[in-house]
Amino acid sequence: MSENRSPEFPTVKELKRGYRKCNGRLVCLHCSHSLELGVIYPRNERLLNARRAMEEHLANEHGGPFMALASGGKGAGGLSEVQLSVMRGMYDGEDDAGIAKLLGNKAKSTVRNHRYQLRERYREAKSLVAMTELLREPPRDEQLVEYPLHIRADDMRLVVTEKERAAILHKYIPDERILRFPRKEKEKLVILQKMAEGLLPGRDYSEKEVNQYIAGIFEDYVILRRYLVEYGFLGRTPDGKRYWLIEA
Repeated sequence: MSENRSPEFPTVKELKRGYRKCNGRLVCLHCSHSLELGVIYPRNERLLNARRAMEEHLANEHGGPFMALASGGKGAGGLSEVQLSVMRGMYDGEDDAGIAKLLGNKAKSTVRNHRYQLRERYREAKSLVAMTELLREPPRDEQLVEYPLHIRADDMRLVVTEKERAAILHKYIPDERILRFPRKEKEKLVILQKMAEGLLPGRDYSEKEVNQYIAGIFEDYVILRRYLVEYGFLGRTPDGKRYWLIEA
């Protein structure tokens, strides 16, 4: 698959580096930050290409790809906080004694047991990935709606099937305009994603263009523009003069 296409979920390679390439931009997987390929970015009296500038963003804002993935606390990657602590120690180059101290002066044998369990989890994870990729897809209306990773719509209360999505869209957008903006997070995400689909990938928009697009769908374009940015569907420059669709 070409890196310029936007798969439903990041590949392992993309997760390890912390960003993906999509329609001429590099997009951070952990926030809405994106950089245009071919542009040179000044950083502290240095000139960086988009790849190097993105790597510095990940290091400065997220502690690097590993720490970004491990920063979710309990439940990150399905691991307990203790397991995450062991992995952080390993990542920092600590030996068993150093990790044991980080865990509150546990025995080194406890650390070795955790390392063994993590190795087993890794083997299980590889098998799970292989089996998942071999699964037959469920019927279209029972497939789950996919959101960009950085939006973090992984709360079970936000999970929605394509059938449910269609019902939500019919409820709030029976024709070409939004009747009212929903309060439930699940319904908000569906409406915002639908609005984002009307924007072209790889193109920059002025604030006026974004306002005109939203106003054609909903009267209060200011609040919906803010939601599109806050929920990670649109990127925006600090001065608010330029917007773009985030596809990761």
